[in-house]
Amino acid sequence: MSAYLHPDPVLDSTLGALPQEKVIFTNASTEHANRVLQALGIAHHFRRIFDIRATRFHCKPDPEAFRILLEALPARGPECLLIDDNPRNLRAGKAAGMHTVLVGREAATGDGIDFCLASVRQIRDVVHTLWGSKD
Repeated sequence: MSAYLHPDPVLDSTLGALPQEKVIFTNASTEHANRVLQALGIAHHFRRIFDIRATRFHCKPDPEAFRILLEALPARGPECLLIDDNPRNLRAGKAAGMHTVLVGREAATGDGIDFCLASVRQIRDVVHTLWGSKD
C-alpha cells in the first residue's frame, strides 16, 4: 500500500477543519479501509467504517446498503453528504435523500450529482455551501 499511497497533510488539514462526523462507507472490508486511511494519515478523522459486512453484503449502489447505513448512523438522507468517484453510487445516495459529490472526474452536476470536485481536498467549500461555516 505504501508504494501507492502516502500521507496527505492537505487532506488531513481539510478534514480537521470540518466538525461534522465523518464515516467511511465502502464495498471493501474494514481492514482494507483502515490500511488506506493509515497510509494517507487520516484515520483519526473517522470514528466508524461501514464495510461490506456492516451492510450485510449489500454493496453500493444497492438501495438496501444505503438503508442499512442510514439506520445504523442513525441519520436522515438530507443530513448526509456522500462523496464518491462512481456516479452510480451517487445516484443511489441521491435516491436515499443524500447530498452528493462526484470526485476526481470531469462531469456536470445533475443525474444524482449535486457537486463535482477535481479533488476531495476541495470538500470544505461544499460543506460550507450546504451547512454554513462552523468556525
